[in-house]
Amino acid sequence: MVYYNYSSGSSQGSDKVCQNSLPVFDEDKGWKYSNSRIYHVSTEKMTWDEGRKACKEKEADLVIINSREEQILVTGLTKNQNAWIGLTDGDSEGVWKWVDDSALTTGFWRSGEPNSYAGDEDCVVTGYGSDPVNNWADYPCSDRFIWVCERPFDSGYQPPKGDT
Repeated sequence: MVYYNYSSGSSQGSDKVCQNSLPVFDEDKGWKYSNSRIYHVSTEKMTWDEGRKACKEKEADLVIINSREEQILVTGLTKNQNAWIGLTDGDSEGVWKWVDDSALTTGFWRSGEPNSYAGDEDCVVTGYGSDPVNNWADYPCSDRFIWVCERPFDSGYQPPKGDT
């Protein structure tokens, strides 16, 4: 469990819980903290849309990967399994956008990707292949993979019941 001390304004692990602390999220439930963000890695496989809906229910969204360091982090969190991220070209073929409508500026595509190999491949997984960095691939959004949610770390956030 990670706690936020509202007196000091800092977060800390359960071994340092003190008076004036509130639970923020539980790492045992799939939430992980890094660089002022928290991430949730699912254990069940869903379509891209279902994964995004599940993230929204957790007051988060599919992960937006903004740096090489974050890409390596997400690859590690997913243990290099194929996992949905928040990137799609569903609105316009070949125009990749994140779930917040920002354009893709830095990509970590595996060699030969994106390729629309199966035809309509509008959604992106990370973890395709053994490279911890360049491992994105486009897949049909109806395929089923685990997914990664992301949200800002917010000291006042109280997770929905069942996510503590």
